[in-house]
Amino acid sequence: MTSSRARDNGRARARDNDRARARDNGRARERDNGTARERDNGLASLGRPLALVLAAVLGVVLCIGGLVVHRHVDLHVPWGLILALAALLVTLRAAGLVAGVAGAVVLALAYGVVLLLTMSSRPEGDYLVAADALGYAFLLGSLVVLGLGVVLAVRGAGHIERGTVDRPRTLGS
Repeated sequence: MTSSRARDNGRARARDNDRARARDNGRARERDNGTARERDNGLASLGRPLALVLAAVLGVVLCIGGLVVHRHVDLHVPWGLILALAALLVTLRAAGLVAGVAGAVVLALAYGVVLLLTMSSRPEGDYLVAADALGYAFLLGSLVVLGLGVVLAVRGAGHIERGTVDRPRTLGS
Protein backbone atom coordinates (compact mmCIF):
# COMPACT_ATOMS: atom_id res chain seq x y z
CA MET A 1 0.00 0.00 0.00
CA THR A 2 2.79 2.42 0.88
CA SER A 3 4.65 1.73 -2.35
CA SER A 4 1.60 2.65 -4.45
CA ARG A 5 1.02 5.75 -2.31
CA ALA A 6 4.66 6.76 -2.75
CA ARG A 7 4.37 6.22 -6.50
CA ASP A 8 1.22 8.37 -6.62
CA ASN A 9 2.93 11.09 -4.57
CA GLY A 10 5.93 11.00 -6.89
CA ARG A 11 3.72 11.29 -9.96
CA ALA A 12 1.78 14.16 -8.39
CA ARG A 13 5.02 15.99 -7.54
CA ALA A 14 6.33 15.49 -11.10
CA ARG A 15 3.03 16.71 -12.54
CA ASP A 16 3.11 19.80 -10.27
CA ASN A 17 6.71 20.50 -11.29
CA ASP A 18 5.78 20.23 -14.99
CA ARG A 19 2.85 22.62 -14.50
CA ALA A 20 5.02 25.12 -12.63
CA ARG A 21 7.72 24.94 -15.32
CA ALA A 22 5.14 25.49 -18.09
CA ARG A 23 3.61 28.41 -16.18
CA ASP A 24 7.03 30.02 -15.70
CA ASN A 25 7.87 29.53 -19.39
CA GLY A 26 4.56 31.12 -20.37
CA ARG A 27 5.23 34.12 -18.13
CA ALA A 28 8.72 34.54 -19.57
CA ARG A 29 7.31 34.37 -23.11
CA GLU A 30 4.67 36.98 -22.27
CA ARG A 31 7.31 39.19 -20.69
CA ASP A 32 9.59 38.85 -23.74
CA ASN A 33 6.72 39.52 -26.15
CA GLY A 34 5.61 42.54 -24.15
CA THR A 35 9.09 44.01 -24.24
CA ALA A 36 9.38 43.45 -27.99
CA ARG A 37 5.90 44.92 -28.51
CA GLU A 38 6.80 48.03 -26.53
CA ARG A 39 9.98 48.46 -28.57
CA ASP A 40 8.07 47.99 -31.83
CA ASN A 41 5.44 50.56 -30.87
CA GLY A 42 8.13 53.07 -29.96
CA LEU A 43 9.85 52.65 -33.31
CA ALA A 44 6.60 52.47 -35.22
CA SER A 45 5.55 55.93 -34.12
CA LEU A 46 8.38 57.51 -36.09
CA GLY A 47 9.73 54.71 -38.26
CA ARG A 48 6.59 53.53 -40.04
CA PRO A 49 5.61 56.86 -41.69
CA LEU A 50 9.23 57.41 -42.62
CA ALA A 51 9.44 53.91 -44.11
CA LEU A 52 6.29 54.53 -46.17
CA VAL A 53 7.65 57.82 -47.52
CA LEU A 54 10.92 56.08 -48.34
CA ALA A 55 8.98 53.31 -50.11
CA ALA A 56 7.16 55.88 -52.27
CA VAL A 57 10.43 57.62 -53.17
CA LEU A 58 12.02 54.26 -53.99
CA GLY A 59 9.07 53.41 -56.23
CA VAL A 60 9.54 56.60 -58.23
CA VAL A 61 13.32 56.18 -58.46
CA LEU A 62 13.04 52.51 -59.47
CA CYS A 63 10.58 53.28 -62.24
CA ILE A 64 12.72 56.09 -63.64
CA GLY A 65 15.83 53.89 -63.39
CA GLY A 66 14.00 51.05 -65.10
CA LEU A 67 12.92 53.38 -67.90
CA VAL A 68 16.53 54.42 -68.40
CA VAL A 69 18.13 50.96 -68.42
CA HIS A 70 15.46 48.64 -69.86
CA ARG A 71 16.67 49.22 -73.43
CA HIS A 72 20.24 48.07 -72.75
CA VAL A 73 20.98 44.90 -74.73
CA ASP A 74 24.37 43.23 -74.89
CA LEU A 75 25.04 40.00 -76.82
CA HIS A 76 21.31 39.66 -77.55
CA VAL A 77 20.46 39.51 -73.82
CA PRO A 78 18.27 42.30 -72.41
CA TRP A 79 20.42 42.92 -69.32
CA GLY A 80 18.80 46.27 -68.64
CA LEU A 81 15.32 44.75 -68.54
CA ILE A 82 16.48 41.90 -66.32
CA LEU A 83 18.22 44.34 -63.96
CA ALA A 84 15.21 46.66 -63.77
CA LEU A 85 12.73 43.86 -62.98
CA ALA A 86 15.07 42.12 -60.51
CA ALA A 87 15.71 45.40 -58.67
CA LEU A 88 11.96 46.00 -58.51
CA LEU A 89 11.25 42.55 -57.06
CA VAL A 90 14.04 42.75 -54.47
CA THR A 91 13.01 46.24 -53.38
CA LEU A 92 9.34 45.25 -53.15
CA ARG A 93 10.27 42.29 -50.97
CA ALA A 94 12.47 44.47 -48.76
CA ALA A 95 9.72 47.09 -48.42
CA GLY A 96 7.29 44.34 -47.47
CA LEU A 97 9.66 43.05 -44.80
CA VAL A 98 10.55 46.47 -43.39
CA ALA A 99 7.26 48.35 -43.57
CA GLY A 100 4.79 45.48 -43.93
CA VAL A 101 2.13 45.15 -46.56
CA ALA A 102 1.59 48.92 -46.58
CA GLY A 103 5.23 49.49 -47.57
CA ALA A 104 4.99 47.12 -50.52
CA VAL A 105 1.66 48.60 -51.62
CA VAL A 106 2.95 52.19 -51.39
CA LEU A 107 6.04 51.29 -53.41
CA ALA A 108 3.91 49.51 -56.01
CA LEU A 109 1.49 52.44 -56.28
CA ALA A 110 4.30 54.98 -56.70
CA TYR A 111 5.95 52.80 -59.34
CA GLY A 112 2.63 52.24 -61.12
CA VAL A 113 1.74 55.95 -61.18
CA VAL A 114 5.10 56.85 -62.72
CA LEU A 115 4.73 53.99 -65.19
CA LEU A 116 1.29 55.21 -66.22
CA LEU A 117 2.54 58.78 -66.61
CA THR A 118 5.36 57.63 -68.89
CA MET A 119 2.96 55.74 -71.16
CA SER A 120 1.35 58.96 -72.37
CA SER A 121 2.83 60.72 -75.38
CA ARG A 122 5.19 63.62 -74.93
CA PRO A 123 4.70 67.05 -76.61
CA GLU A 124 7.28 66.10 -79.25
CA GLY A 125 5.08 63.18 -80.27
CA ASP A 126 7.32 60.41 -79.03
CA TYR A 127 7.10 58.03 -76.08
CA LEU A 128 9.45 57.10 -73.25
CA VAL A 129 8.66 53.41 -73.71
CA ALA A 130 8.88 52.27 -77.32
CA ALA A 131 6.16 50.11 -78.84
CA ASP A 132 8.46 47.14 -79.47
CA ALA A 133 9.21 43.85 -77.74
CA LEU A 134 11.48 45.42 -75.09
CA GLY A 135 8.98 48.16 -74.31
CA TYR A 136 6.07 45.75 -73.93
CA ALA A 137 8.25 43.35 -71.92
CA PHE A 138 9.13 46.21 -69.57
CA LEU A 139 5.48 47.27 -69.14
CA LEU A 140 4.05 43.79 -68.70
CA GLY A 141 7.02 42.52 -66.69
CA SER A 142 6.71 45.47 -64.33
CA LEU A 143 3.02 44.78 -63.78
CA VAL A 144 3.67 41.09 -63.12
CA VAL A 145 6.52 41.84 -60.70
CA LEU A 146 4.41 44.48 -58.90
CA GLY A 147 1.62 41.97 -58.40
CA LEU A 148 4.03 39.25 -57.29
CA GLY A 149 5.77 41.57 -54.83
CA VAL A 150 2.52 42.63 -53.17
CA VAL A 151 1.28 39.03 -52.97
CA LEU A 152 4.59 37.97 -51.36
CA ALA A 153 4.28 40.81 -48.85
CA VAL A 154 0.73 39.78 -47.95
CA ARG A 155 1.72 36.11 -47.58
CA GLY A 156 4.76 37.04 -45.50
CA ALA A 157 2.66 39.23 -43.21
CA GLY A 158 0.22 36.38 -42.64
CA HIS A 159 3.02 34.04 -41.57
CA ILE A 160 4.53 36.63 -39.25
CA GLU A 161 1.18 37.39 -37.57
CA ARG A 162 0.47 33.68 -37.01
CA GLY A 163 3.95 33.18 -35.61
CA THR A 164 4.91 30.43 -38.03
CA VAL A 165 8.10 32.17 -39.13
CA ASP A 166 11.18 30.77 -37.42
CA ARG A 167 13.12 33.38 -35.55
CA PRO A 168 16.84 33.48 -36.34
CA ARG A 169 18.97 31.71 -33.77
CA THR A 170 21.68 33.63 -31.98
CA LEU A 171 24.90 32.25 -30.58
CA GLY A 172 23.52 32.18 -27.03
CA SER A 173 20.35 30.19 -27.82
